[in-house]
Amino acid sequence: MAFSLSTAFGQPNSFDDAAKTQAKKMSRMVFFMMKYTDWPKNHKSGDFVIGVYGDEVLYKEVSSSYNGTSTGSQKIKVVRYISVNEISDCHLLYIAGSKSNYMDQINKKVDHNKTLLITNKSGLLDKGPTINFVPVNGRMKWELNLTKAKKYNFIIGEDLKRSAHKTI
Repeated sequence: MAFSLSTAFGQPNSFDDAAKTQAKKMSRMVFFMMKYTDWPKNHKSGDFVIGVYGDEVLYKEVSSSYNGTSTGSQKIKVVRYISVNEISDCHLLYIAGSKSNYMDQINKKVDHNKTLLITNKSGLLDKGPTINFVPVNGRMKWELNLTKAKKYNFIIGEDLKRSAHKTI
């Protein structure tokens, strides 16, 4: 078994650094998606809730960067979900690729709330998310499900549409 002093004394190792760097990038992308999506009027009051399911490192990054800030007149509240059963009303829900096998349950749970679902696993775009992050030539890109956006009355910004790797 490999063991290092940096691990023993709680100093970050290269895996931790890589995960944190990836979480910072994903956090900015989630914010970008939020910024360039317009929600229906009935979703523009109260807290703006961002849920994160299945990625603790991303949750910590999104929370430390955006919790308590504002988008428009709404205060941002970031919530971490440990299980599908905990998922409740939120404006935007990020689902880690490792939790993609729960997409059917998640779709049923949030469909009535008109939640913007964001995932990050190739092949998921037609399974429920509005936005799916995918690696393309070593860079993270996004795919858009404009049919789902229209169904939920999300207005996706032209910049997001133009720069999407794929749209359906």
